[in-house]
Amino acid sequence: MSEIRYDLITGKRVIIATERGKRPHDFNVNYEGKKNNNTCPFCPMNEEMTPPTLVEIKDKKGNWLVRGFENKFAAVNRDLKSFEVPSLYKAEYGYGVAEVIVESPEHDVTFGSLSLGQMQKVFMAIIERYKKIAQDDKIKYIQVFKNFGARGGASLEHGHWQIIAISFIPDVVEKEVTGTQEYIKKKGKCPYCEIVKYEKEEGKRII
Repeated sequence: MSEIRYDLITGKRVIIATERGKRPHDFNVNYEGKKNNNTCPFCPMNEEMTPPTLVEIKDKKGNWLVRGFENKFAAVNRDLKSFEVPSLYKAEYGYGVAEVIVESPEHDVTFGSLSLGQMQKVFMAIIERYKKIAQDDKIKYIQVFKNFGARGGASLEHGHWQIIAISFIPDVVEKEVTGTQEYIKKKGKCPYCEIVKYEKEEGKRII
């Protein structure tokens, strides 16, 4: 079960999701460069290892090129349940949406090696799910992200993206929005545009 817990002193919110600890890890498995395998839940022919498909883009032969579904080991979900809260601490159920977008049927390719057409299909699938999730009035914040490799936080090698949507705006995001609005009000300019302009002129930190 997922919980949103509040720090007693600062009021900061964190998500506690014990189910995330049960997710599979495959970085210790040697796939010997195979393009797909029978143990990866994201590879073709293994669709039964994941929740039902929510979005799918296929080729002319009917084979999927991009596929999306609910995260089986989600940090949040829509299945509201009641739970007891210790009298001293504030907590609530972790309502939200967590989904996975598999970027290619091939197991061992990286996003950077995909064709522009395939990249476009990935973003089309992400946008479709983003718009659908945003229709839920309880959702206040949606984030799309991609982990790469075990050190980057990914538990499965097969390239994929994640969409997580929650019922509150994270504290750090609220501060960023407030700070941006205050800068615009004071300076009359977009702070991010100013940063880009300054860094281009300096040229010292551009890769």
